[in-house]
Amino acid sequence: APLALLLLAETGTGKDVLARAIHEASPRSNGPFVALNCGAFTPSLLQSELFGYGPGAFTGAVRNGRAGFVEVASGGTLFLDEVADLTPEAQSALLRFLEDGSFYRVGETTTRLADVRVVSATSRDLTSLVRSGAFRDDLLYRLRGSTLSLPPLRARDDLSTLIDLMLARAIETLDCGPLRLSASASAALLAYPWPGNFRELHQAILAAAAVAEGPWLERSDLPDHVLASDAPQRMPPSRPSEADAIDAALASANGNVSEAARQLGVARSTIYRRQRRRQDSP
Repeated sequence: APLALLLLAETGTGKDVLARAIHEASPRSNGPFVALNCGAFTPSLLQSELFGYGPGAFTGAVRNGRAGFVEVASGGTLFLDEVADLTPEAQSALLRFLEDGSFYRVGETTTRLADVRVVSATSRDLTSLVRSGAFRDDLLYRLRGSTLSLPPLRARDDLSTLIDLMLARAIETLDCGPLRLSASASAALLAYPWPGNFRELHQAILAAAAVAEGPWLERSDLPDHVLASDAPQRMPPSRPSEADAIDAALASANGNVSEAARQLGVARSTIYRRQRRRQDSP
């Protein structure tokens, strides 16, 4: 059987993105990539979603039965997200499938076969679940043929680059034109610990971009919970402040406001307004 892979990471770190990238880089890339969130189904439905069901298997079932995720993924990759939420019955059936590729649809006795690589993921401690009896140890051994751990967003050294990427996506989603992070907004984003990882970062920047009065996304545009962080701010030395950018553009244009505005991609009125604000500041 193909080597199983277990991804360990906090919620929101992009386990599904990594799983798909692994599939696309594998010899199975021409086959299907099928993802199942094991925590999204009731215990009574989970096994039928995973392995399918036969005709009349239960009330409300499709008349002729239906293939499950395992069958649909044959020849490709099956991604089991939140695998720790598998019911005991589904754990037993999955273990049997991993051993020889065989399975039964719910309500049937006919043995079926599928050629599937299983990539599973969880944010929970499976070893602790094994000790408590909530997860089968023999299934864990089969799932972790190889293990990859993803760092949380707060531990990554490319956070500034990821913030820029998320801002570019927000601009595309909102179609809000050129938008740049001010130094103070960037510092606040870098200081926040992002317990929700990529999902939280994406939503925070999307919300800020929606209210920003371009071309600058200011610190005040960010959600309150981001600004409430007590972590020390890290000022990105490579990103100039708004005032520095305007001064540099004006110097490059020999004081020509129109040319400076063209270089920055903003209206002349924006430069005049920012300069007046600086002059009025104590």
